[in-house]
This record gives sequence, structure tokens and C-alpha cells, in this order.
Amino acid sequence: MADMIDFFQWLFINPFFTNLIPILLAWLVIFLISLFSGKLGSLNKNELKVYLLVVLGYPIVALLLKYIILTNIINRAWYYFNWIEHLAASFAMPFLFYPWFKPYWKSQPSFVLIISVVGLVCILGNMNELTEFYLRYIDNDSLNHRAILEDSMFDLVINFVGGLLASLAILRLRKENKAGN
Repeated sequence: MADMIDFFQWLFINPFFTNLIPILLAWLVIFLISLFSGKLGSLNKNELKVYLLVVLGYPIVALLLKYIILTNIINRAWYYFNWIEHLAASFAMPFLFYPWFKPYWKSQPSFVLIISVVGLVCILGNMNELTEFYLRYIDNDSLNHRAILEDSMFDLVINFVGGLLASLAILRLRKENKAGN
């Protein structure tokens, strides 16, 4: 029984499970809802190719980056890989929701699309950062809380940049679709 309790304590303290696994499970659920609701049928061939590449590729990238961060394969590089991890997530996130927002994003002017994509990323990124900050804060009272806050603030900036890059990619996809029609 003690071994089982130790396992569950490790499971909920390990950052691999406390942060990444719930995000990837939610990612999978949203993908499956999109798949079985028929939303993917609204995507043309080019959109579907980009959607599947990003949505199915992101979990692989996220797991690889998290592994590199946790094992410290490259000495002291975890800080920079954390930035790449946030950039990848904030870039991929709008594509996960693309089948749901396509009718809206298709009909809006470019600046409205950019604002809505960046807004979506920032809202979801803020929720992630609040959770991450809270988990770090309660996990170890001896940590420098100012450093945790600075990391969270920088992650929010990275989320903004990722949302901006995703909105530009969606604009390009929209432009290619107009040219193809």
C-alpha cells in the first residue's frame, strides 16, 4: 500500500504528468470531438493536410521537448527549451480549433482574424500559466517566487508571439484557399 501511495505522490509531483499529460489528454479529446462531429469534413484538402500535420505533430514535439527539459540532456538548456515548448503550443493551439472557427475566421478582415487568434491563444495560455504558477508555488515554498513569476510572464509573451505566428499562418492558408478557388 505504501508503494502505491508513493507512486501517486510521484505521479502528481512529477511535472511531466502534472502539466503536459492533462494538456495532451484535452488535446486528444478536442481532436476526437472534431473528428467524430464531422467538423473535419468542412476542411478542404490543403487545410486538412495542414491541420493534421500541426495537430498530430504537436504532441510528438511536446513530448520530445518535455523529455529534453526533464532529463537535462543539454546542460542548463531547459530554460530555452521551455520557451520553444510554449511557442510550439501557442502556435499549434489555433489549428486545433480551426475547424470550429473556420467559418468565422474566413469571413473576417485580416486584423480581426489576427486579434481573435491571438486572443484565443492568450486566454488559453493564461489559464495554463495560472495552473503552472500555482503548481510550482505550492510544490516548493523555498523556491524563489519572483523567478517563478518572471518565468510565467515571459511565457505569456511567448504565447503572444506564437499566437501571432499562428494567425499569420492561418492568413496565408486563407489566401492560398482563395487563390485555389
